[in-house]
Amino acid sequence: MRKSVNINFFKYYKIRNGNKFFVMICMIVMMYMILEIYNGISTIKDLDSFVNSNIKEEVVPESNGANGNYITFISLEKVRKIYDLLGISNISKLSINGNIANIDGVCEDLNILENIKREESIKNLSINHIKKQESNYLFNLTYELGD
Repeated sequence: MRKSVNINFFKYYKIRNGNKFFVMICMIVMMYMILEIYNGISTIKDLDSFVNSNIKEEVVPESNGANGNYITFISLEKVRKIYDLLGISNISKLSINGNIANIDGVCEDLNILENIKREESIKNLSINHIKKQESNYLFNLTYELGD
């Protein structure tokens, strides 16, 4: 009977003791990276499904008492016109209650307030008070947003 000789292909690729530690660290880092990538992908999928499930909008008008008045929604374009005329840094307070807007702010020239008065979307503009402070004017406006 003839003896068979097996060739050990892994004989030349044996890992030495010093390299075992390095290989173990590399394997741990690779497993951690794979786990983080999987968690990131699953988080993105969860967020996507959450956003897609909340896209539908339902606007239900709420009554303001027995007379049947309904709350109207304010268009941000109307408010943006005021910010464009006065400047964002010049408005210290803007509050909107229904269709009534109240602005506290600062301006350098009273012509700016006249320009606000000429806007089409502003109705019933009333200047509650104006106070001169150094080179600026402090003002408080109340107006009604129109259609």
